[in-house]
Amino acid sequence: MQERQARAHGLPTGLGAKVTLAANLAAVIAELHRQHHYVVDLKPVNLRFYPKSLYMAMLDCDGFSIQGPGIRFIAPQVTPDYLAPEFQSKGLTPHGEESQDRFAMAVVIFQLLNCGIHPYTGRPASDRVPTDIPGRIAKRSYAYGLRANPDMPPSPVSGHASLPHDLRRLFDRAFEGLGA
Repeated sequence: MQERQARAHGLPTGLGAKVTLAANLAAVIAELHRQHHYVVDLKPVNLRFYPKSLYMAMLDCDGFSIQGPGIRFIAPQVTPDYLAPEFQSKGLTPHGEESQDRFAMAVVIFQLLNCGIHPYTGRPASDRVPTDIPGRIAKRSYAYGLRANPDMPPSPVSGHASLPHDLRRLFDRAFEGLGA
């Protein structure tokens, strides 16, 4: 996700390639959801792509929630840094798996388009901001919104301001709690 690492490995760094990767990830997730399967523990370390085609591949799939004939095999593990705010304190239920996938995918895409920066990192300006990412997610301490967060200014190396306005509005909906 970081440009310097991508260049060192001969991987694409342009916005077009990143948008294609994001679209391909969304297509994979949509197809899984169409079949009533959920990733649940979606995070960058479990994703790879083919450099020439930009197709996505998923690793470590043993945590998927799978719909079998008449039975659901749930996924009990999650990574707190990618867990939706509504599940941070009370835990994830099978009814929330699709919304969990959507939130985690939004985080991954934000990181992909913003040099690996997590949407809940920034420079806390008050002691009301939790020090850990799960705590910041729970409090919706999103630093990169169209409206400035007075308690959490963005990282100075962030490129979020150059993203298209409509895309930033979608990120605001995903991360500020205004609904998907």
